[in-house]
Amino acid sequence: MTLRIIAEWDRKFAIWAYTVSHSRLLLRSVMLRDFDTRIDIHFDNTDFISMPRSFDTLRITELSPAESLEHTGKEASGATKAFLLNDEGAYVLATHCNWHEDNKDNRAPSHFRRFPPVP
Repeated sequence: MTLRIIAEWDRKFAIWAYTVSHSRLLLRSVMLRDFDTRIDIHFDNTDFISMPRSFDTLRITELSPAESLEHTGKEASGATKAFLLNDEGAYVLATHCNWHEDNKDNRAPSHFRRFPPVP
């Protein structure tokens, strides 16, 4: 089986928001002195989340159903997919993983608009 890396960044990310009512997870890499953009990663319809609250770098790998069971111990079925984070046992089961990069203020609302601004 070949793992399919769908995105990779050499910058810090953290859990930025989670909405229980719609099971949406947002990870964000903020603008700092080394970066003039921010990146939001949105997982939609999450079924399971297992991760630390931040990452120094981030690689997202989409797993097949068989790979999901092997790497996470959880079965991804139907529209749900398994996304492995950094090959370190962190993962998300969700229907979608999308990202957006912009140069908006770190506290501005996400491009995905389902998350409120940070006060």
